[in-house]
Amino acid sequence: GQHYCSKLRQYCQHIMVIDDLANRQHDCDLLLDQNLLPDAGQRYNKLIPKHCITLFGPRFALLRDEFYQVKRPAHPNHILIGFGGSDEQNLTAMAIKALQQLKLTAITADIVIGANNPWRAEVEELVASLPNVRLHVQCNYMATLMYRARLMLGAGGASHWERCICALPGLVVTVAENQQATTAYLDHLGACVWLGQAAEMSAERFAEQLCYYLSQPALLDKISQSAAGIVPADAGTPLVAEQIFALVRGLNG
Repeated sequence: GQHYCSKLRQYCQHIMVIDDLANRQHDCDLLLDQNLLPDAGQRYNKLIPKHCITLFGPRFALLRDEFYQVKRPAHPNHILIGFGGSDEQNLTAMAIKALQQLKLTAITADIVIGANNPWRAEVEELVASLPNVRLHVQCNYMATLMYRARLMLGAGGASHWERCICALPGLVVTVAENQQATTAYLDHLGACVWLGQAAEMSAERFAEQLCYYLSQPALLDKISQSAAGIVPADAGTPLVAEQIFALVRGLNG
């Protein structure tokens, strides 16, 4: 907050703040909020100094280097499933059961979970019953998996921007209240499909939605194009780095 940043002024010339709540004042020279919201430009009007440079929206999303590799063509009917590291609602198991219901031999899938996933044993047992499904635990190559997929079933949050830079259509479940506004707006823009909240999901609903969208290649292409427009291939971390260097060199003021 403002008090903490003001204390730092005696030790540094420039201060950058990364925020997404817009509920407290800041004493900073550069502010980054990578959320995509219709009122992004107004949220910080009375919370930051007039001289502060603002970086709003997922064009400035901080993504790992792996997401700037050359994109490879997606595999038809290949699904990526990932609901975050912990997946407290065990949506991963629900999604695997949906794949079992589909019984389509042409579908292949990668499934990603965290090392501390409390449902890991159940997930491993379910995956063992599906020869076309591969499980990845605590992987550090998410971009490779995203570029390989035609469609992703997963949660909201920061993974939105990873999907967008990979132009990967997403069927999204919100697992926390703070994911809803951004996910709803992305759905409105045609950059993902918001299925609803975790409590509303079932294996049957997942199976129905996966079957429908995999049978609509033109619609998936349209969602892919919309997603790519949210975080262009050359956006994200490089743009933020440019702004930081410009500030330090005095090019912004």
